[in-house]
Amino acid sequence: YCDGYLTPFEYLGGMYLNREQEAMLEGEMGEGKMLAMKLLVNIGDVVGAPHLIPISSAHISGVSYRTGGDGLVETLREFVSRGAAVSVHSTLNPCGLDIMQGAYFAATPEFVEKQREIVDLYRRMGVKPTLSCIPYRDDNIPGFGEHISWAESNAVVFANSVLGARTNKEGSISALCAAIAGYTPYFGLHILENRLPRLEVKVNWKVTIWESQVLGAYIGSRFGTQVPLFNMDLRFSVKRLNRMGAALAAFGDGAILHVKGATSEAVRKLPRFEEAIEERTVVERKEVEEFTASVSEGLEGASTIVIGCPHLDFEELKELYKEMRGRRVRADVRLLLFTNRVFFQLAKESGIVNKLKEAGVEVYTDTCMVVSSLPDEGGLYLTDSLKAYFYMSRLSSKEVRASPLMSILNFAME
Repeated sequence: YCDGYLTPFEYLGGMYLNREQEAMLEGEMGEGKMLAMKLLVNIGDVVGAPHLIPISSAHISGVSYRTGGDGLVETLREFVSRGAAVSVHSTLNPCGLDIMQGAYFAATPEFVEKQREIVDLYRRMGVKPTLSCIPYRDDNIPGFGEHISWAESNAVVFANSVLGARTNKEGSISALCAAIAGYTPYFGLHILENRLPRLEVKVNWKVTIWESQVLGAYIGSRFGTQVPLFNMDLRFSVKRLNRMGAALAAFGDGAILHVKGATSEAVRKLPRFEEAIEERTVVERKEVEEFTASVSEGLEGASTIVIGCPHLDFEELKELYKEMRGRRVRADVRLLLFTNRVFFQLAKESGIVNKLKEAGVEVYTDTCMVVSSLPDEGGLYLTDSLKAYFYMSRLSSKEVRASPLMSILNFAME
């Protein structure tokens, strides 16, 4: 990432830069900011951005040694050696281990050492080591219309759709550079016109939590990055919108969705909001049922169950405990839950963590089933998350199935 970025140069690109940005680029504000600004102006030139805009926060992915490898370690070392430090509130995605509890799964000693170094390097640059994919449930909550620079697909969709903040789906290094400089190129979903819905999705039946994420996955796989407006009875809840957005982003690489009467910009009825629609489609329940069958076939052979993608919050942990009360995990099955440190601590203080463990449940923080060092040879994995299903199937050789939460619990518990 850093080759050719470490010497001052006269910028001759097409973006307008103010005096502060020019000073960063010319190395007057330190080599760390110069390195970040050079990458940002290169991105801006490639995408045709007219200028940079200030951001209020960043959320950075690219944390797990499993996915980033030695290249990530070397890049972060370079930034730190150049004195780089974030200039806005910045949080961090999950890593490959449960550092807080010392749970390393199948990690080698080298993996553990490099993973700890990655987190420490981010910390030295001022990034808050939240190690969670749900920054919006912690202390990184941007307001409506705020420009931010976030990586992590589910967080990006949530910020754009539910909170009404504005971010593109950043890469790990572009989000870090924006956090260091305090600016990001003005293009994509920072521009109102690009946020308007182009596709109306009509759903004529009441949707469950599971069906909401199937809809997201189904529309994402069919229409890609086209911005959808769902016209449906969602029985509004943050959980439903969260699951729908996470699945849409995974299967279609989308970064925003709208739900009529529910999401921020749909409620506010921004100018030309529905006039921009170019295509309409109707989704029948049969299509959702067929999609469910395609991802859940053969789940009876599962030996490892993983829940918590996106990370579980405190209320979800409580709900799971209530559903499992008086039951134990089968002896031939592992049941793993993933949450962040804040909700883990709340659940621990309330006694929920210990009670879950007594029932044979494993509760982890700092990591998740997608980026952790769980073994690929761990038998058949089963999850209630279509985001986890998508990435586990593609980023590893794991065999994975997905199914609604209650059917999974009934399968896993004695």
